[in-house]
Amino acid sequence: MKITKLRKKQIALILTGLLAFIMLSFCASTSGDTAPQQPAFTAAPVQLRAISGTVASVDRFGNFNFNVNATGFQAAGFQFGDLVRLEAGTFDGVVPVVANYSEVDHGEALVRMHRDANLIIIAINMGNISELYSIEEGSFVRISLVERGGYLAELELRNLQRSYVREDYSTDAVFANFRNARLGAMGPNVLYRSTHPALDDNAADAAMASRSPYAARLNEAAGIVTVINLADRPDELPLRGANSTWYQGFINRGNIVALGMGIDYRNPAFAGQLKTGIEFMLQHEAPFLIHCNEGKDRAGVVVALFGALMGAPPQQIIDDYMWSYINFYNVVRRSEQYMLIASIMEGILTDFNGGVMPRAGETTAAAERYLREVVGLTNAQIEALKVKLRG
Repeated sequence: MKITKLRKKQIALILTGLLAFIMLSFCASTSGDTAPQQPAFTAAPVQLRAISGTVASVDRFGNFNFNVNATGFQAAGFQFGDLVRLEAGTFDGVVPVVANYSEVDHGEALVRMHRDANLIIIAINMGNISELYSIEEGSFVRISLVERGGYLAELELRNLQRSYVREDYSTDAVFANFRNARLGAMGPNVLYRSTHPALDDNAADAAMASRSPYAARLNEAAGIVTVINLADRPDELPLRGANSTWYQGFINRGNIVALGMGIDYRNPAFAGQLKTGIEFMLQHEAPFLIHCNEGKDRAGVVVALFGALMGAPPQQIIDDYMWSYINFYNVVRRSEQYMLIASIMEGILTDFNGGVMPRAGETTAAAERYLREVVGLTNAQIEALKVKLRG
């Protein structure tokens, strides 16, 4: 069953699972136990059918941590691939238990069992679940089993695993997810994207730090002049500069802007931060580097928008977005897995175009409308951005 079918089946699944809900509720608190193994999508005995607790914390993307950790969650009988009823704030619906955000479609909710960090994270892929459903620290949360393994076939198809060891990748560029974006009428050597060039082991996404030295060297060789940092807040820049002399140079010259953007491109805060970043680009010179932590999601949305503005056809934009999944996870082009993940970008382009997937020749108008009506740029600024991107 695909995640896009969940909404149609929520009522039926909830009714079917009501008998299971009249079981013991299990309350647990977080512990320091860790279980850093990879997800194993195999059957396990059901011990309990429901678990209750509270929101332990909400991050800046609107994702929230359950006060039951992954160890306790599994001990309660839940496993990867289950469909569960999630009740939190005003949210009440059926969602899957997964290992990664991209294992559901764009805009869908999920329960992420993050075994490496021993956390249960509840989120919406490319969305802000806490803001949308009035969820805050201390809010009551209940998760109840609806269908054991009901999402397992889909999860097996979407299962993504990657290495953080350079030797497991064919080139430095693949390892650092580094590339020159050449979409539509973009000029050569104008816009680059990559993983974060200056992370360390204390960063929020510490595992990505192994890629940072490679990203820094590749961007330095490309002659980057201006950096658009989508991930960090301004107060975090000194920490990043301390990790890289090359990166510190941009801070010293005032050639970097730190936007601290969330992942929800429909959020007004995202639009405001993007406007700040574009206005910074208009005041500075190419070549530009756009990066977040992985160079995959936030960078993927922004580069897709710029590609659309420059007239790139939808398939070219989707293929550029998918290079991150080819680089990180060895996803095979045009495979069923590829097409499932590509639907994330299809949804984003549809949103840019007011709910209709743009055809070739329609992407520029869709991007202009989004930049004007959502981001708040003037027509003159939009035209100036086109000039910058042409080089």
